[in-house]
Amino acid sequence: MLSQRCLAATLLAFPALCNEAGAATSFMELCRRALVPGITSLEAQLATLQAERSRLPVESTTPDLSHAGYRSEAAALPNTEKWVQIDLGRPMPVDSIALLPAVIPSPSAQALATGFPRRFRIELSLQADFATRTAARDFTSQDFPDPGNSPVIIRGITQHARYVRITATRLRGEPDNYFLALGEVAVCSGNRNMAQGRAVTALDAFDSPRWSLAGLCDGISVAGRPSEARLLPTNGYHAREESDSPSLQQWVQIDLETTRTINAVVLVPARPFDFPDTIGFGFPVRFRVETDFDPAFPAPIMIADHTGIDFPNPGDRRVILPAAGIEGRYVRITATRLWPRQGKPDDVVFALAEAEVISSGHNVAHNRPVTESAPLDLGANGYWAPEFLVDAIAPPDGVGTYTDWLVAVARVQNVDRESAQLRVSLLSLRDLADKRLTELTALTAGVVAIGTVAGFWLVRIRQRRQTALLRTAIARDLHDEIGSSLCSISLLSQLGIDAAPDCGSMHSDLLEIRRVADEAAGAMRDIVWLVNPISRNGTDIAVRLRENARQLLVGMRFTMEISGESHAARLPTQGRRQLLLIFKEALHNIRRHAPAAAADIRLTWEAELLTLVIHDDGCGFDPEAHHEGHGLSNMKQRAETCRGHLRIHSAPGHGTTLTLTLPYP
Repeated sequence: MLSQRCLAATLLAFPALCNEAGAATSFMELCRRALVPGITSLEAQLATLQAERSRLPVESTTPDLSHAGYRSEAAALPNTEKWVQIDLGRPMPVDSIALLPAVIPSPSAQALATGFPRRFRIELSLQADFATRTAARDFTSQDFPDPGNSPVIIRGITQHARYVRITATRLRGEPDNYFLALGEVAVCSGNRNMAQGRAVTALDAFDSPRWSLAGLCDGISVAGRPSEARLLPTNGYHAREESDSPSLQQWVQIDLETTRTINAVVLVPARPFDFPDTIGFGFPVRFRVETDFDPAFPAPIMIADHTGIDFPNPGDRRVILPAAGIEGRYVRITATRLWPRQGKPDDVVFALAEAEVISSGHNVAHNRPVTESAPLDLGANGYWAPEFLVDAIAPPDGVGTYTDWLVAVARVQNVDRESAQLRVSLLSLRDLADKRLTELTALTAGVVAIGTVAGFWLVRIRQRRQTALLRTAIARDLHDEIGSSLCSISLLSQLGIDAAPDCGSMHSDLLEIRRVADEAAGAMRDIVWLVNPISRNGTDIAVRLRENARQLLVGMRFTMEISGESHAARLPTQGRRQLLLIFKEALHNIRRHAPAAAADIRLTWEAELLTLVIHDDGCGFDPEAHHEGHGLSNMKQRAETCRGHLRIHSAPGHGTTLTLTLPYP
């Protein structure tokens, strides 16, 4: 039982907690905080981590498990030395090195790190045999902390080298099976990963469909790729591709159509949607920016000159070049050393997403005439054009360079991991607080009025009933959504075993297994999202629906408009659940049965109800005819459970329109 001293301390602390927490905090929560002060501290730490997470510019990446990377042959003892090295192709300054752990799928569908060395060193050399070498970092004196799935980033190297070697002096593993494994190694020079696609050699290598030497530098890793989430209608400007010397000059210029006072020129690096993981695409290695009153530039006035030394690639950050009030009509950007393609040093390009000329706080280059020295033969690609240099369509600023992105990825993973640990600790403290609260209730039962005690327990019983109902709904959804998928996985796995002699058939079956597993994981995420109170706001619901639309309508043109999100909080958990399931079922039907080329989705939150309209241009059908399956009837039943109404208008050859209305409670 709770001691009298503890009770007295609780009663003394309670008024202060009430003032601090405010009226929005429930009586039960105030009691918990009073009984276990550590809850407040953990909640503050969790809030700090969540605030930091919201400021990080990258989303949680999905690990790419299509190829695990490099793995050495197995050794009998952990102190066996293993090494692997990368040929960068030519000597260059090395700024930073990132080691990304190798990961493999586990039975729980989580990415499991494996083979990261306990002790190792990183060395640089200009010679392939490392006859002379310099140490970039040495971690051989004590065990290196297990990084899990997070990248290990070595910054501030500033050494010149052609070859990079990672030597493990103590391996991870088990008796007779100790080995070195790495998922990816990035070697950054001038803010670019120069290791991708380069030749890899090693003391020995375990070769299999999952492991290979080339897998160390193939761009496939636990960090995924720094892909831009949004799709822009244009990429920007791209000059003619060259295969000669990178010192070949190319220029592009903007006619401001009248003399302007130029305060600054802003260059936005390209991030084309067809190369979303290439940060700083086409940004010139050396360049100058000039202005003149004559389009032939007989007497150019220099704004910025970066032709003497290589300009660090800005990644996905804008480059602002001050002009100090220079006057001119024409602005020319001249690339004097072009950007080499990743893994193709003989192919060089010059590209920009946008160029802005700032005068009196305004971009006066918008939609102005553009001329160039080396036109690109577009062919079927209509996403590059001179006029797109000034169309005001450009990717937003990101984290910066490839190394910056890896640092952000590592921090995201650490914040998520720390947040999960804090939530577990917070749950334990809440359980302790509930236990103490029960004891406190028993201790004070003799002095509290019967009506107060009865009301208190009625609240608790009601909360428990609501929790029990919610758990029942979750269990039912898990059974309906996940159970059938797991059954399909079992059957398809058996088919894959039976089809072992036929490699093509097995490949097809295994691909189907992966698809079904992905659907099962997606359904699980949807269920977790539904019970999360944060998902009640309109922005989160809109993000969730858009994410499902992108996944289910991949390869199909679609538009999605959402308005009136301020009313979204009025829709209860049950309504959000039915809305999401009807939305997914409708998109599944478009994908499976339409087949449609385009779809239009409109979700309107009004004062008294929400309206969802989904239209596709598919083959259509007769709603009155008999159809196999229960998809349409299930959707109507789901709408009716929330006092809503589902209408389907369709005819063969004229597409289908689905209209759902759900009233608020």
